[in-house]
Amino acid sequence: MEIAWGLGRDNGDRADLFCLFIPSHGEVFCRHSLVFSNASLGAERRAAGAERKPPEPGYYRMIFRETELRGVFIIEPEIIEDERGFFACSWTLDEFEKHGLNPRLVQCNISFNKLRGTLRGMHFQNKPHEEAKLVRCTRGAIYDVAIDLRSDSPTRNRWVAVELSGENHRMLHIPEGFAHGYQTLTDSAEVFYQMSEYYHPESAGGVRWDDPAFGIQWPLEVTVIAKRDANYPFLDATSASVGFSSARIPQT
Repeated sequence: MEIAWGLGRDNGDRADLFCLFIPSHGEVFCRHSLVFSNASLGAERRAAGAERKPPEPGYYRMIFRETELRGVFIIEPEIIEDERGFFACSWTLDEFEKHGLNPRLVQCNISFNKLRGTLRGMHFQNKPHEEAKLVRCTRGAIYDVAIDLRSDSPTRNRWVAVELSGENHRMLHIPEGFAHGYQTLTDSAEVFYQMSEYYHPESAGGVRWDDPAFGIQWPLEVTVIAKRDANYPFLDATSASVGFSSARIPQT
């Protein structure tokens, strides 16, 4: 599918996100963020449904798009629709291995957020319990953010963001060496995580959501945030270039 670039604005109900727009996918690119509107590929598929043949039995594909941050992928299931609704594959070991992603899966988590504007993050686990995450929003919508904290990365301290929702079915794969967090764009937002590592409280760490060292552009005013997340220390110009050891959860 041909991609056309141009300046544009999110066509969804959050019109305050200004970025570069790819009309063929309804995608919006910011300087350091990647935001998707709710423009549905399902509409395209329904329009072309009469011309498409169903996939071979037992085969359902996922669409992997790597962002500007190495290892961070937006993953979209291919929706197979019929009169009952749809079916889609959201994870297979071989597809993740094929794209060089960690296929290990040991724990799944759910977070529910009552109010729009709630912020969770920015979290990670230190060595030896670094974790990869596959995140999707199963109800409502979120602005999902990953920060590259890898000390040897050319994109160190840069961030990428994507809108995940119960309507667009997109997922964000976040590899080891990243901090992760999100802000809810709707009330009653539910988030589902697949984790490559168990939760280890002694290894849990975080960085400040509003640290100017990262300059994350959050779409909404932060209305709800945990005390722990609000009180991670700021990083100065020197420590911002250090890996995970520069920021640990306060022991208070």
